[in-house]
Amino acid sequence: MLPPFDLSVPTDARFRSMAPEAAAKYAELAGCAPAAAAAIKENVDAAATKMASCGENIALGFTTAESEVVVKMTCGGENATIRQPR
Repeated sequence: MLPPFDLSVPTDARFRSMAPEAAAKYAELAGCAPAAAAAIKENVDAAATKMASCGENIALGFTTAESEVVVKMTCGGENATIRQPR
C-alpha cells in the first residue's frame, strides 16, 4: 500500500494540469491498470477545471483504500472525491 500524498496546486491553468498528472502517477504506483490511471486522470482534470474559479489553491489528498485509489480535492468551499478501482 502506498503512503498518503498531499499536493496543493494553483488554479491557474498553467499549473492546474499538475493535479491530473499526479493522480495518474499515484494510481500507476498503486497498481492500477493503464485504463484506470487514465480514468482517474480524466476525472481529476474535470474536477480541477470545475474548481478553477475558486481563486485559491486546490488541495489534493491521495490515498489508497482496500481496492481503490481515492483523491479528495478541496478549493474554497468546493469539494470532490474521486474513487478509482484498481
